[in-house]
Amino acid sequence: MEGVDCVAGQLLPRPNIGYKIIIMANANPDINYKYYGSVSVDKGEGYAEPYTFVGGEKVVKTAKTYLNRTGLRYGDSSYAIKSEPTSFPNNMSGNLNKWYDATAKKANIDCSSLAIFAYADITYDKSPYADHNLKKLVKNPKTSWAFMLPRVAAEQAEYCVSHGWVLHDIDIINYSNLEPGDMVFYDRDNGENGRYMNCSHVAIVVGPTEDGGSVNIIESTTVTNGVRITGIANNTTDKILFCARPKKK
Repeated sequence: MEGVDCVAGQLLPRPNIGYKIIIMANANPDINYKYYGSVSVDKGEGYAEPYTFVGGEKVVKTAKTYLNRTGLRYGDSSYAIKSEPTSFPNNMSGNLNKWYDATAKKANIDCSSLAIFAYADITYDKSPYADHNLKKLVKNPKTSWAFMLPRVAAEQAEYCVSHGWVLHDIDIINYSNLEPGDMVFYDRDNGENGRYMNCSHVAIVVGPTEDGGSVNIIESTTVTNGVRITGIANNTTDKILFCARPKKK
C-alpha cells in the first residue's frame, strides 16, 4: 500500500482517522505484488491525547540487567547455535543446545528476545540465561503492565501496529520527545526479508541524552556481551520504520 500514513508498504493508522483504501490490480512491474492499494484520508476527527506508558522506567531498568553479562553474546548465524531459544518461549531447557554454547559458556541473545524480557518484566536472574532448567517463560505476575511480545522484531512491530501503539507526532530529527520504554523498529538490512514491513531490528528507548537534545536506546546487537546503550542519533536513524509506545495500566 502507498499513500497517507503508509510506511514500507503498510498502513500505520492514526487514532480517530478514517481511511479510504482503493485496491486495484498491479500494473507496475517494479512492484512485486499482484494487487496495489492506494490510501487516502476519508474522515478525520482530531488526534488522540498524548499518554505515557506507566511501565516505561521499569522496562528500562529490567533491560539494563542484561548489560555487561559475560555469559551472553549476540546470536550469530555463523554459529551452529541459532538465535535464543529456537522454540522460544516454550521448552527452553529442552533445546538448550540450540541457544547455549557449553564450550564457550556463552548464550545467544538478540534484539527481540531482549524486548520480550524487558516488557514481560523478567530480569536477567529470572531468565533462562541464569536458570537453564527453566521450561517456560511467563510474564512477571507481580507486574500489572507486563505483557508477552511475539518472538521476532517484525512480529513485534505488527503487534504494536495492531494495538494502535504507533507514535505519529514525534521529533524525527532528534527523537527528543520519545520516552523511556518506547520501542524503535528498524529495517536494518534495507532489503526484502519476507517479514512485516521488512522489519529486522528493535530497540528500547532508555531516556534523554546528557544534553537533553536526543535520547539513548538499549539494544542487543553485534557488540561484546551482546547488549549496549547508545544514542539513537548514532544508530542509523535513516533506517527507522516507526516508534511505538505501549498502552498499559
